[in-house]
Amino acid sequence: MTTPVPEDPPPRCRAEIDLGALRHNATVLDSLAGPRCGLMAIIKADAYGHGLPEVVAALAGRVDWFGVANFREARRARMAAGD
Repeated sequence: MTTPVPEDPPPRCRAEIDLGALRHNATVLDSLAGPRCGLMAIIKADAYGHGLPEVVAALAGRVDWFGVANFREARRARMAAGD
């Protein structure tokens, strides 16, 4: 008798990122920081699992820098930003 293989369990959690809210938050933080301060968005680990290309595209032109953990992420960020 063969034991049936159980299906993979459904994901335990899920996050939906509102890219419009992300852009709004970057604008608010920029205004609070003032003209002598720049913003860096940390996008390592696929933007913490939220999708590096999507987050970069949403924040390009709104932040001064993107923070990554390695060269591969830097290359992906540049590609996503159109550089």
